[in-house]
Amino acid sequence: MDRLAPAEGIETEAERAIMQTLGCAVGQGYLFAVPLWTKRTSARCLATS
Repeated sequence: MDRLAPAEGIETEAERAIMQTLGCAVGQGYLFAVPLWTKRTSARCLATS
C-alpha cells in the first residue's frame, strides 16, 4: 500500500524496539513526549520551525 502509519501508544523502549523490528519508523506515545495542550503544542512547533 506504500502508506505511512504511526505506531501509537509506545510507552517503553521494548515497545519501540518491537515497532522498529516490524519496520515502523514513526511512532508516538509517552516514551517520546507526554500529551500537550494545544497552546503549548503550537508554541513548541513554532520554536522548532
